[in-house]
Amino acid sequence: MLKGTLGIVFASLAAISWGTIGLIQGFVQSSIDATWIVVFRLLFASIFFIVCSVGTHEYKEFSHRSHGAIIPLILLAALCIAINNICFIYGVRTTGIAMGSASTIGSTPIWAGLLSWIVFKRSPSLRWWRGTVLACVGVVVMIVSQASSWHISTVGLISCLIAGLCYSCFTIISGELVKTLSPLSCTTLIFSLALLIALPISLGLSGIPKTVQTLDWLVFLYLGLIPTGVAFLLYTKALQFITANTAVAMTLLDPVTSFCLALAVAKEPLVYTSGIGLIFILIGLRLVTSSDRALAQ
Repeated sequence: MLKGTLGIVFASLAAISWGTIGLIQGFVQSSIDATWIVVFRLLFASIFFIVCSVGTHEYKEFSHRSHGAIIPLILLAALCIAINNICFIYGVRTTGIAMGSASTIGSTPIWAGLLSWIVFKRSPSLRWWRGTVLACVGVVVMIVSQASSWHISTVGLISCLIAGLCYSCFTIISGELVKTLSPLSCTTLIFSLALLIALPISLGLSGIPKTVQTLDWLVFLYLGLIPTGVAFLLYTKALQFITANTAVAMTLLDPVTSFCLALAVAKEPLVYTSGIGLIFILIGLRLVTSSDRALAQ
């Protein structure tokens, strides 16, 4: 019971941290391609994970054990993280921030539930499905109603759905990896490999960035350390205590945080239908967390 609560708290803190990305990313001054923001995020996150791994001597964990069987899982998780970031950026560019965010974030828990059923032959409870669907509907209502404009691009929508699928795959794979490796070892290996995958993709899509301002480096440092480094370490730790399905559902707190920051910091006007979406999300997440506690009991 206590561990389940701790896992929900860790996943919630991670999601809240991710909700700051949009606001902080807006401080980037250079006309740098968004794919390079992904690379710099992964770079500073990887440095953070490596330093922590060396400082705690957890880097010895992988070398001192026979983990050959999980190397394909680590590579697949790294590929999922890289594809998730690239597809999300492309999807948002082509179909807009509102529709891109709603389709990616809203589809992720649904993908997780379907993957659990397909891979593990283990379908989430009816209460989990009710809560997840309600929360996902709330995300779509909140994001779209708060947006000044939005449109649908078929290619962009598919790209965002792929991003959501990859994130769900990463979560489920990480949930299996933490049964063998520590959360720090998992994140160190996965994100370091994801950086090596994302770097040539960014070079191929946009070339080397010509100028990067000093403030930009501070933004990249924050994005790498807090909403990537610390947040994913907490998120992976949460997977030791709660199911991957519940962890993914808790990420719906991401748009809630973004919504609150937009009102409080950016002073965006409140659209009342977005408040209804927020209520749906909170009620849905309440159902999800109660279903996870019931499963633990």
